[in-house]
Amino acid sequence: MRCALVPPAAADRAGHRRPAAVRSAGRALAGQALAAAALFAALGLVQGGAQAAPQDALLSATGPDTESGAEGPDATPRVDLEWGRDVANDRVDVLGLRSRSAYAGTQVGNYGGYHLQAGFNGSDWRGEMAFWRRELQDRGDRHDLRSWQAGWQQRLTPARRGAAPSADLALRLSAWGNRSGTLTRSTGAGLVADTLNAQLTQLQLKRQRDRQLQLDLIGSRSLGQGWLASLLGGVGDSRVTNDGVSARANVAGCPYQFTFGAQALLATPDAGCQNAPILSVPNSLLPYDAAKETTWRARWAHVGGSLRVRQGAWSAALGYEVQRWWRRDIDDLITVRGGQAYRSNQTLMAQIGWAPMPSLQWLLQGQLMQHQWLSELPMAYNSLTAARFGQHYGFVTFGVWLRF
Repeated sequence: MRCALVPPAAADRAGHRRPAAVRSAGRALAGQALAAAALFAALGLVQGGAQAAPQDALLSATGPDTESGAEGPDATPRVDLEWGRDVANDRVDVLGLRSRSAYAGTQVGNYGGYHLQAGFNGSDWRGEMAFWRRELQDRGDRHDLRSWQAGWQQRLTPARRGAAPSADLALRLSAWGNRSGTLTRSTGAGLVADTLNAQLTQLQLKRQRDRQLQLDLIGSRSLGQGWLASLLGGVGDSRVTNDGVSARANVAGCPYQFTFGAQALLATPDAGCQNAPILSVPNSLLPYDAAKETTWRARWAHVGGSLRVRQGAWSAALGYEVQRWWRRDIDDLITVRGGQAYRSNQTLMAQIGWAPMPSLQWLLQGQLMQHQWLSELPMAYNSLTAARFGQHYGFVTFGVWLRF
């Protein structure tokens, strides 16, 4: 298989060959372009992120009545709504994580988003649906993401209200994910290969997305005097996909479109460049495979626990979770190339609530991650962005919870 520079009129002819020097230049150019595209695949998302997964560290086997100021036999609401505003910037960097990073004092990594969650409750079950809309800042570009979550939790022990301290057990099945449209990032990276000189102007990832399925077993025990302790353990399946990686570039003054396909890289000049050749490069000649290295499958497991207390109108909670990932192929490839694959993550969450009335609660929540967004935004992890996940990250959420 050979790299070939193919004239536009003969782009579909098999076996068309050019001199070796031109083929070598094409391989170098394509290799550099593909490396740049794969490096771009996360589009800077790991510099800022979004709370896409369920709040696993704070899960409990009991209903939302333990989180509000409601008491009595009718404490569990039939319907509850939560609205929240998620923020990550210098103003809320109380732990100094951003001030110690290379992007201190800039907007790189800034995140702002909104989420709405609806819960539907029975005496021994709970169903949830949640949606997020968020905006991420990456240098001069802004990226819009959408996230979703759906879950069903079934209590395995009878509800006992107003009884002595007791234990509860619940099984929870959930699905959640993130998706984007076309994520576009401006760039001025130069690509030089022998007699060819290319200047990338724009990089694109089409419909990058992830989907997770999750099963958890949760146990909670009342410790009396408003205290509740919970433990959880679960497993999950994750899949990251996209509809393609592409780029815009200038080659010898001519605008080009780079498309990274399943079998080959195709570089096509714009219609105004009448004599510019089409560059076709089989993936077997390239140092990276953009399609395969920005998509992957994985399984994971996690355990965690939380402690919650409610005194009058005030409540507080502290939760911890540790997660272990087993990704197919991608982590082995990172290790072979001398990189660091991140297969585990720890998350710490803290929450304060104030309920001026049983049907209303104001919430303030913070989340700290050992490896930024490793557990929350799987679609940003690939062979050339894994190194960025070595950083800590945190964000805060301001919200309101209503019961009906």
